[in-house]
Formats: sequence, C-alpha cells, structure tokens
Amino acid sequence: MVLTVQMAGATILQTGMKKINSKTSGFVLIELIIVGIIISILFAVSWPVLSRFYYSNILESASRDIVSTIVYARDMAVIKRLNYKLNINTIDNRYWLSVENDPSGSPGEYRGLDHSLGRKRILDEKIHIKELSSPSVVFQPDGTMEQFSLCLENNKGEKHVIKLSMAGNIKVVTSGNQ
Repeated sequence: MVLTVQMAGATILQTGMKKINSKTSGFVLIELIIVGIIISILFAVSWPVLSRFYYSNILESASRDIVSTIVYARDMAVIKRLNYKLNINTIDNRYWLSVENDPSGSPGEYRGLDHSLGRKRILDEKIHIKELSSPSVVFQPDGTMEQFSLCLENNKGEKHVIKLSMAGNIKVVTSGNQ
C-alpha cells in the first residue's frame, strides 16, 4: 500500500513505516554545476597569487642556497686556513666551491671539494643569473673576501641581489614585481 501526501510543495511518499521526502533526497544537477562554477571562479581569482608565491619561493630558495654556500666557504677558509673559491658559470646557471691545493707549493691552483658542495649545483630553470661582478670570489683565511655581487632573477621579473663586502658581510636585496 503506497500513500502519497502533498505538503508545502514537497511530496512525501509513505511506504509502510518509512517516509521518504523526494525534495531533499539528493543533489540536483544544477546545484552541482553551481558548486563547480563557484570553485572554478575561486581558483581563477587565486591563480595569480599562487603563481607569484611559487616563483618567489623558488627565487628565495636559490638565494638562500647560494648564501649558505658563501657562509660555508667563508667559515671553512678561516677554519682550514686555506683559500676557498665560489665559482659561477652564467651560461649553464651553475655554481660550485673549490679549495686551493697547496698555497705554499702551488698558489692559485684549486680543486673541487670531496663532498656535495664541491659538485656543480644547477639553479632551477626558472631562475637566471642576470648580473655578476666576477665569475668567482675567493674567501681568504683571515675571513676577508673580494667585494662581490650577484643578481638572480625569476621568470616574473623579481630579483635578489646578493652583495658581499670585503669585511665578509653578506646582504640580500630584493626588488622587482613583489
């Protein structure tokens, strides 16, 4: 026995003891389409912000890695009493450290380090070396170094300029579309 009752615009079916309200039993296709449109609009509005954050994060990470390498080279030059050199290749977007072989026997001859900092590190393809004061910088055992600057730029035009003073101070200046 099926009894159909019409109440306030909703049809209620009564079958035995169960009541089923056909008006609220699921989602209508138009509701799902509206939710999809709202999600698409939110994504489209937030995409530029997310994209800018992504590129800024890559630039920040590359700058931090280079500054860490510089600090390591400066500290190791003082500890080991040897000249360390940061080498930068702008064509391949690579950088690496090397250490002077024997300053008393053959000054000016450098060899790669035996660990990860001696390997050539490649910058992300979204990061480019735009300006470079010198293709290398030497860190001396007394803690001094040559004055040096390096400008990194991402695909969005944001820049980080890493500046080294002769006294060993490191400064990172940010500029661009931030």
